[in-house]
Amino acid sequence: MKSIFIKFNFILTLAAALLATTINAQSIVPPGEILALTNVTVIDGNSGRPKPNMTLVISRERIAEMFSTGKKRLPAGATVMDLSGQYIMPGLIDSHYHFIPYNKAKEEVIARFALLGGITSVRDMAGDGISLAELANAARDNNVQSPRIYFSALMAGSTWFVDARVAMMMHGKPAGQAAWARAVKPDTDIVKAVTEAKAAGATGIKLYADLPPDVVTKITKEAHRQGLKVWSHATIFPSKPSDAIKAGVDVISHSVMMAFEFQDKLPEISDKSSYRNINWKSISVDSPTITALLRQMRKQGTMLDDVIIHTNMRQIPGIVKAEAALPEEKRLPGYANYVESWTYGITRRAHELGIPLVAGTDFSEHPESQDFPNIHTEMELLVAKCGLTPIEAITTATRNGAMALGIEKSYGTIARGKIADLVILSADPGANIQNTTKILYVIKGGKVYKREKVVMPAT
Repeated sequence: MKSIFIKFNFILTLAAALLATTINAQSIVPPGEILALTNVTVIDGNSGRPKPNMTLVISRERIAEMFSTGKKRLPAGATVMDLSGQYIMPGLIDSHYHFIPYNKAKEEVIARFALLGGITSVRDMAGDGISLAELANAARDNNVQSPRIYFSALMAGSTWFVDARVAMMMHGKPAGQAAWARAVKPDTDIVKAVTEAKAAGATGIKLYADLPPDVVTKITKEAHRQGLKVWSHATIFPSKPSDAIKAGVDVISHSVMMAFEFQDKLPEISDKSSYRNINWKSISVDSPTITALLRQMRKQGTMLDDVIIHTNMRQIPGIVKAEAALPEEKRLPGYANYVESWTYGITRRAHELGIPLVAGTDFSEHPESQDFPNIHTEMELLVAKCGLTPIEAITTATRNGAMALGIEKSYGTIARGKIADLVILSADPGANIQNTTKILYVIKGGKVYKREKVVMPAT
């Protein structure tokens, strides 16, 4: 990894002493000081061409100035980091994360692992709302080594709350009877349910399963009225992807689930659904059905949280294992390959038709066995399997992630006035997407953190 060399400009010693203090970039910048990042190539998160030889001036946690190096004088007293030969991109946003509060000490390690791995914000897609609110409140402090946390309140039909995972999110409350984990019944007061979810600190409502189309529409309209985002599974059973899109949800998750659009009727309960019921040989991402669906998404601005890594590293191995356990006469030849091919194909098609993709993982972080967060693998898969350029993949994990959260006015891109959530790299990610892991520093709200490996302590 290339080290950063910073030196005093002895030619202008007196002027430099008055105008700026130059430091070794491996130091943590004292709080409250103006920070100038000079001679750096900027990848701003908007999918445009990188901008070489730029200077960013950071003051009071925001980007106060951005200009070609040498075009303006640096503010008096600024601390300077000379980033010659380095690259800077917005802090990454994992738009499908899960903090599982089984152990506070471990969660703090995972939060640090995420931040020092380049993730400055996450969209948590349902969990223990009490614990998530505590984590989110703490993470607002730029001195806390954690991404900023925006979490959802889950809503599903009462039939879903028999799921084994429910107990982990209820914080001691009866299943489906918490503001952040609500069982929706025919007599549920939707206005009250959304109001309570908002009061619990949720940024959005996650529509999970076992909800008919009319209820999906009611929840979506009320959440939007109250200023919340609505995020849903692509298929909510018995609601199809087209039902979710028609209802006006902001983001749908899991590309693979869009295959259920081809089924005439879906079961009322998600547990009775199966990818095995889909005739994979007969469906195509280029079909009129899918083309119409994607065009409607583009028209409405619906985003796609593709979650490629989840299908690639969790669902596909699970399918292979389950099929191998079946008697030979009951196996579906090529089943896993069809599912994998569909997932990549529908994501590629969505990208081609202009659907904004959002990078998320839905896959647990394991600091004990991995060096970097899963979001880097997600971006690699988008490039290798779905036709995105490296710069476009970075946009899915920066600007688009901020848009999914509704925080794009302050986060997600590098521009004057934005919060300084940034990642400094030693190599060009535009040339090779794997270079997003060549992290030297992560900046959270102007606070500089040196990259280091985070290890999960033994228990």
